[in-house]
Amino acid sequence: YPFDANQTELLDFACGPGLVALELLSHVKRVIGADAAQGMVDVFNQTAQQRGLTAEKFQCLYVNDLNDEQSKLRGMQFDVIM
Repeated sequence: YPFDANQTELLDFACGPGLVALELLSHVKRVIGADAAQGMVDVFNQTAQQRGLTAEKFQCLYVNDLNDEQSKLRGMQFDVIM
């Protein structure tokens, strides 16, 4: 995929602690992670906070929350899903 740091929106499904997402961060506009393990979601988001990354740029959501009518993913579109 021709990644564009100013436009590419990435969804990292089953992202774990976000190691792959961090490697791709400089090549995308935004990374949204999703994982079924709350512990992995916490680690991912703690890493983002420690690196000074905003939720707009790099965040992880708990999979069970994705079905909620108020889900942060509602209406979002992604260029790449991995």
